[in-house]
Amino acid sequence: MFKKSFIFLWIGQSFANLGDVFYIVSVISLLYSLTESAFYTAFVPFSITIARFLGGLFLPLVVNRLKLKCLLIISQGAKTFLLLLLFLCFSTVHFDTSNTVSFVFLLISGIAFLDGWAVPVRQSLVVNLVHKDQLMKTNSFLSITDQVLHFSGWPLGALVVAHFSGMKLLLITLALFAMSVFFMMFISVQEKKRIHSSENHGDSMLKGWRALWTKPSLRLATFLEILDTLASVVWIAAILYVYVDETLHKSEAWWGYINSSFFAGLLIGGLICLKNKRLLSLFPQRILFLSSITIAIFTILFGFTSNEWIALGCSVAVGVFSQFHLILITTIFQIETDEELIPNVFSARDAVMTGLFGVGTLFYGVLADWLPIVYAFVLSVCFLCLYSLLVVTHGHVFNKGKTFSKS
Repeated sequence: MFKKSFIFLWIGQSFANLGDVFYIVSVISLLYSLTESAFYTAFVPFSITIARFLGGLFLPLVVNRLKLKCLLIISQGAKTFLLLLLFLCFSTVHFDTSNTVSFVFLLISGIAFLDGWAVPVRQSLVVNLVHKDQLMKTNSFLSITDQVLHFSGWPLGALVVAHFSGMKLLLITLALFAMSVFFMMFISVQEKKRIHSSENHGDSMLKGWRALWTKPSLRLATFLEILDTLASVVWIAAILYVYVDETLHKSEAWWGYINSSFFAGLLIGGLICLKNKRLLSLFPQRILFLSSITIAIFTILFGFTSNEWIALGCSVAVGVFSQFHLILITTIFQIETDEELIPNVFSARDAVMTGLFGVGTLFYGVLADWLPIVYAFVLSVCFLCLYSLLVVTHGHVFNKGKTFSKS
């Protein structure tokens, strides 16, 4: 059974996560209606990625001076306030479109910057609220919740926009954010004091990065996640859109089917991890190796097939085994990091992965413009092969008796 405080964290974060999906849908819809420009709508995810990267980068400057619960409430409360300003901005727009768009992107960046705090803080709070032997189960449970919300949030948001308006959806998002803050206020957690008065800003920012580099298990986990992130960029909506057009020669509806099937695979993978957490704990090196090889096989099959049903099945399979990677590596970070360093390590980790994902998105986009789309999937498989090689040569540090025996 989970503690009450964890339940409050879960509910509050679930409201926030669903609100995040609705927020993106509504902003893209409203921006396109305002500007009728595909460039501005495409620039939204890029702006979010850069701002979130900066948020994770600067989180260590505040994490040692505030309790995690306080930091989570402040960040979510500030997001709610910025969203209110965004709602008012879209409500009052009339003639000065250029200034409105600039202000909108400023607010979007501010919200994304605060999102760069939310994920590391949540992962740090989980360690404080859950026994270590329950971390695998908890991470699986949280991942399942995230995928359900993501899987259902996009079509629900699109339905609200289609039947009502982007403004109505933005108002719903505002309510979800406010509810999130309300539930987070009931979290009760004992936290170790992390204030270091003699520590300068540079030391605070570098502490998590040093831990990632100096501890072998964290260093390996970081390199594996870097390769996994670069491999997974091929599954972004923009690349899949080109794939559906060039390879499958199908309508945009199949773009939606493949996107949905990938997230369905993530959901199934989370359920498998939840039911088989002991198996994953006993053989982490084997699971990571076999899952990376399996993802590579289904990715290359996906890239070369012109059969839409095979593509759909491959998409589900990649989602399932990608979830094994995510849950195992997240648990390794939580177990292998000293408790007082967890917020710093997770902020550094989130900054690295967010930054790489942003750069990878642009690189894959350029590659898809210059070469046939299949080369993007070949590149993804190359990263997965490097991942497998690294697991074979160094993955023994994750075996039972070294990492998961601590849980």
